[in-house]
Amino acid sequence: MCYPPRLDSSGFALSKLSSPVGILDAPSTLTVNYGKNPGEVSLEIGTVEQASAYIVPNV
Repeated sequence: MCYPPRLDSSGFALSKLSSPVGILDAPSTLTVNYGKNPGEVSLEIGTVEQASAYIVPNV
């Protein structure tokens, strides 16, 4: 099995080690609009620093 090469073996210096960021703030804005099709909605969520994704529950 071939594993991907490790970053630290690339010869380049790593900027810093990763560390947990803790609990993030809630998005400051949330806009919900009707979608283009029946039963569909469009969500616009304000950005949160350090967030890479949002989990939107199916309600």
